Amino acid sequence: MKNNIYVLFLLITAGLASCRKDKTQQTIKEYDDEQIRNYISANGLTNMKRDVTGGDTSGIYYEILGQGTGPAVDATTLINTTYTIKTLDGSFSQVDSIVNHNYSYAGQYFIFGALAPEGVRLAMTNLVKRQGTRLHILVPSRLAFGRSGGLIAGSIRIGGNKPLDMYINVVNNVAVDQQGTRYANNINTYDAISIQKYIAANNLTGFTPVTVTSSAANKGVTFYYKVRTPGTGTVAINESSVVTFEYRGTLLNGTVVFPANYSATGTQSASATYYMSNPGNPNDQTVGLREALLLAKVTGTEFTIIVPSRLAYGLTGYSTYPSHSCLMFDATVNTVVN
Repeated sequence: MKNNIYVLFLLITAGLASCRKDKTQQTIKEYDDEQIRNYISANGLTNMKRDVTGGDTSGIYYEILGQGTGPAVDATTLINTTYTIKTLDGSFSQVDSIVNHNYSYAGQYFIFGALAPEGVRLAMTNLVKRQGTRLHILVPSRLAFGRSGGLIAGSIRIGGNKPLDMYINVVNNVAVDQQGTRYANNINTYDAISIQKYIAANNLTGFTPVTVTSSAANKGVTFYYKVRTPGTGTVAINESSVVTFEYRGTLLNGTVVFPANYSATGTQSASATYYMSNPGNPNDQTVGLREALLLAKVTGTEFTIIVPSRLAYGLTGYSTYPSHSCLMFDATVNTVVN
């Protein structure tokens, strides 16, 4: 009898302990909120607010660093952004805003070429009211990559239960060029500042600022040009020339993005043919290269140019070039046929 009473006592005690454990165990919402609050406190983010859109259910925290003054934004608005992203614990970090460019609808926001997690898309639609807005968001893990984590950029993994820290700059697009591509004074200014900082940070010399005058759509836009080796040819490049040249394209962080097989093969340059009389030809590279070839003048000229996105691949980017990216080209003129 005593043994039976003792066994019953143990069972009751175990049951009560289990109940207490169930009552104190954190939910994922509580876990995320604790992680984010601790992060805010540890990093002195005193201006962070909780997003209460729709009844304070998302658990997203944010700070508007700069209120935009451009056109209104809703889920159907095409926007250009730069961004940085990392996990709160630092196990993942991609803060290179030269690579992290995006051109997509606000309601279908992309990062690393893929649809962003739900929490990031919610923040874009709930918090960004106008183009030109700069914001800082903290996204709970359940609205980020969840319990299991996920792959981004093809092969990079973010672990499970990892809240995210993101800075997002929504670039203001207002003007429209003759091809219907939208550009803004803000993008031109953003590019100009990026190029000037790059030149200063790398102590580059010998570059001459050149303002475009021959293209109505790009009139007044400035790029930077430097002759590394003068050419010795006798046939001058003109508006009707067919020019072959070798070139290499890099982002301003030094990443070689053309030739596309550079990382796999180490190939230093690619060959191209440029029809000067037909800028819309598929072999046409960029407006910036066309302008530079006119300056290069003859066969054998080796030159470097640094061009804003408007004279490169524009808002949408191309292949491995991110959207609205400033680029540097190293080129050598091989042949000129008039």
